[in-house]
Parts: sequence; C-alpha cells; structure tokens
Amino acid sequence: MPDAADRDERIQQALQLLIDEVRERIDRHPLGHLVAGRGGQIDLRLTLPTALRDGQLGRAGRDAAESLQEAVQDLLHLLLLAGEADPSIKESGGLTPLDMARSAKKDAVVAALTKAK
Repeated sequence: MPDAADRDERIQQALQLLIDEVRERIDRHPLGHLVAGRGGQIDLRLTLPTALRDGQLGRAGRDAAESLQEAVQDLLHLLLLAGEADPSIKESGGLTPLDMARSAKKDAVVAALTKAK
C-alpha cells in the first residue's frame, strides 16, 4: 500500500495532467487569448467510480472531458461578457473572471437603473 507521500504525489500528477489539458483547450479556443496570463480558476465536476467495471473508466473519462470542456467554456464566456460590458476590464490582468463578471453585472444594473430614471 502506498504511503501518504506517494498518494499525494499521484494526486498532484493527476491534477497536473488536468491543468495541462485545460491550458491546451484554452490555447486552442478562439477566445483563449482572453485568459492569457490571468491565472484564473475553473470549477470542475468529477465523478469517479470506486471500482472499475465494464465501461466505467471510459464513461468516467468522457464525463470528465465534457465537464472540463463546459468549465473552460464558462470561463471564456464570463471573460467575454465582462469585456463586452466594460472594455477596460478586458485589459485588467489583476482581476479574476469572477471579479470581472461581478463588475460587468454591477455596471449593467447601474445602466439599467440610470435609464429607468
């Protein structure tokens, strides 16, 4: 049985592979330039089988790939929406995607309230 350090190392290796895949998908995406240098995060949902039976690993892999693609899409769309709401946000490398989305939403609410007056 592997010791705690070996288990941690395996988890870190698996995470590094996922991070590498995320970077590659972002780099291949037409909007990937919006993420460049930001160091944002994505929320990834993984469902892992506790025992491998017929087809479970393949199904888990397909589900993970789909979840990863959705998370990358969500991140890129948040960045796109934030940039469209306020072009200066797109230029700000210090903001996280969530910060940008919040700022864009706040600006949209202020604009709507201003128009209502």
